[in-house]
Amino acid sequence: MLRITSVLCLLAFPLCAQELIPLRSGNGTAGGTDANITVLQGPFAAPFTVAEYATAVASMPAEIIPSGSFGWGPTLSNDPAALWVSTAQAGTGPPSLYAMPFSVTTAVITQATISINMHVDDFLGDVINWGIAVNAVPVPNTTTTAGATWVNEIGFSNLDITGFVAAGANYLYLYVNNTGVTGAGGIQFSASNPRKNQTVPSKKPPPNLPRSKVETEYERQNQHRSVTLLL
Repeated sequence: MLRITSVLCLLAFPLCAQELIPLRSGNGTAGGTDANITVLQGPFAAPFTVAEYATAVASMPAEIIPSGSFGWGPTLSNDPAALWVSTAQAGTGPPSLYAMPFSVTTAVITQATISINMHVDDFLGDVINWGIAVNAVPVPNTTTTAGATWVNEIGFSNLDITGFVAAGANYLYLYVNNTGVTGAGGIQFSASNPRKNQTVPSKKPPPNLPRSKVETEYERQNQHRSVTLLL
């Protein structure tokens, strides 16, 4: 879940809207390619450059792996529809950088966080590169060190990515570190939220404000709709 809040949602306005955009691996049929995810194969010996992130976007589609393959965990607790992806149907390959586009409609963003669940083989990130990036900006503290995360689900909650996203086209990047290089390697992830679009009431303007002030604030709220984006 990626949560993006505009400035008016942080103030005492009567209404805040929410925008839900699910992101998951496995956009297609198992045994085929993912329609939304591309992957750049490594290995990578230095921090990712802007050019490498761009190359990941233009690289080959990720392969969707049938459920139950290679001893990998079958489903994620937050999204049973998410499927494993890898660089090949054989499930083998070097460390790889996965890229996935998403679009934001919120015009004025003052706060953004992301939460994501996953299985990963072997690890997310390494000592050189963080495991998650947004628009070619690495998100700190996004590496995994626990073993057997290909069967033990892991996740990150409310990572602060304020300033990383903008209205329009954006990209999420996930760096999968397959330490075996030629062994099984891939990822199953979901930054989805099952809730539908909804409106959430916030505090009303203080009653002692002059009527003209209340009306002004309400009009501003309608002109710049406070939107929360959930991924």
